[in-house]
Amino acid sequence: MEVTKIAVMLLLALGGGIAGCGEDDEGSDGGARGGEGRSAPPARTGRGPEPILVSAADLRDWSTPAHPIYWAGRRAGTRYEATRGKTFVFVRYLRPGMPPGTRSVELLTIGSFQKPDALASLRRLARRDPRYASVNLRNGGLAVFDRNTRMLVHFSYPGSRTQVQVYDPTPGAARRLVVGDRIRPIG
Repeated sequence: MEVTKIAVMLLLALGGGIAGCGEDDEGSDGGARGGEGRSAPPARTGRGPEPILVSAADLRDWSTPAHPIYWAGRRAGTRYEATRGKTFVFVRYLRPGMPPGTRSVELLTIGSFQKPDALASLRRLARRDPRYASVNLRNGGLAVFDRNTRMLVHFSYPGSRTQVQVYDPTPGAARRLVVGDRIRPIG
């Protein structure tokens, strides 16, 4: 299980993910400096984008039809943290008192990645790697998730240049959010 926790931390570090999506602004994959338990993505080096507190209005202002930002909507008692790079935006739902950049991986996190072949790359992954399962979404979309951890789901739709990553620390919760059509572009 420790390997799974470290993998999740790396995926959340700064835009990493399955199917080759996202890099930070410096072209780094975030590096692997694992921690114990469920804490600590790699220490920030100042090389890439830093997380900041944002409002729903800020996210709406950043989101465009060509580069939509996905989220899970408003959630009582949470604040939004965003990490914005050239080709991605991560939105994390912080609990009260948590500062931006907190090292916890116990938070719902949604990444929106610009990827020209978003849907095709997910189809390839689902076909080639037995660790991943897929589920068809309405409107021809496809969601892909790791059969073992069930905490991380990627999805996209036909004609979209956006691949979305949804992480929830509760096994199966990310899939329920995606299949239940709860992750949508802000707007």
